[in-house]
Amino acid sequence: TYNLDSPLFCTVPWYFYRQRRNGKPANGSGCGNELASERSMCARYILDSVLYWAEEYHIDGFRFDLMGLMPVGLINRIRRALDKRFGKGEKLIYGEPWTGGRSGARAGTRLAGRKNLSAVQAGAFCDATRDAVKGSVFDDGARGFASDGDFNAEWLACCVRGWVGTGDVFPVRSAAQTITYLSAHDDCTLWDKLVYALDPQRRFASLSGEILRANRLAAAINFCCQGHLFLLAGEEFARTKMGEHNSYRSPSSVNRLDWRRMLEAQSLVNYYRRWIDLRKRLPAFCDKTEEAGSRIQAVWSPCEGTAVIGLDNRGENSLCARLLLAVNVRGWESAFSLPAGNWRVLADGESSFLWQQERFVRGEAVLPPVSALLLGDGANG
Repeated sequence: TYNLDSPLFCTVPWYFYRQRRNGKPANGSGCGNELASERSMCARYILDSVLYWAEEYHIDGFRFDLMGLMPVGLINRIRRALDKRFGKGEKLIYGEPWTGGRSGARAGTRLAGRKNLSAVQAGAFCDATRDAVKGSVFDDGARGFASDGDFNAEWLACCVRGWVGTGDVFPVRSAAQTITYLSAHDDCTLWDKLVYALDPQRRFASLSGEILRANRLAAAINFCCQGHLFLLAGEEFARTKMGEHNSYRSPSSVNRLDWRRMLEAQSLVNYYRRWIDLRKRLPAFCDKTEEAGSRIQAVWSPCEGTAVIGLDNRGENSLCARLLLAVNVRGWESAFSLPAGNWRVLADGESSFLWQQERFVRGEAVLPPVSALLLGDGANG
């Protein structure tokens, strides 16, 4: 609550807040203090508030900021209570599986952070994919897949399967827990992060070709990941905050959605729009079951900086039975041999609307620099 001058503190001094041994409020939130949500009446207050908002205001879902400060048991109680009252899965629950600092939770409290995600009955933002694609958010110059950074085929495959079965990196039970995203309200927008990495002149407002190409590659990878897709408003038209990381104190000139920029970036807008349409026809990426990862049937790297992933795409509303996702993160053209089949071009680095055409490739496929290519075999699933 930022400071202790709150109704909670006035009701029962200190009961609702965690403390350090020196008596000061614990600041695991990085915002001044943190609630003692492991205490029974604080937990009940949170649960009752969620149920009230869901019933009286018809709220569809709840996103918990810094969910890593909250006990696993409380998050799961909220999930069970919402399911019981509104039906299983009717209300969304997800959050940030981290904290803003060292928590002051009571010893033995099992918190809903990254290491305990397998026990949490809620979705979680996947910082592993975010940082892999665009580079660490803690280093402006850090590069990722889309900005000519470190890359390998197995790492890309981990992103595609939502990191399920990859150990302690992001230990979720299934892709149903994974919130795949590249930018949110915190940190740089995707566009600004790419500018920091690729443009030494820091031309955040300029819709340059190099950054647009990198943005399309990042978007294509994001749309080809299993899990729930999350997009920052305006990401589809290269939203910029002029390099500002944490803009909660910034004026509307920084935080606004600039509709003129949307008109200038129509090609990028259309790229996102058609990917949304296409993804709905690709069960390989929309599968949320614990078996979703088994849809990845082959992973290989034709040469340095490239990767190809073969996927089983059978299912309802499927365009085709098999998919090939090919990615080239380097600044030169690459090519790879195609498996036997009648491979149809669904999307490439310039257009995500090619699935509406009858365009086929056989024998070999060419990957332009900094681009993704999605192919489907000719037989319907």
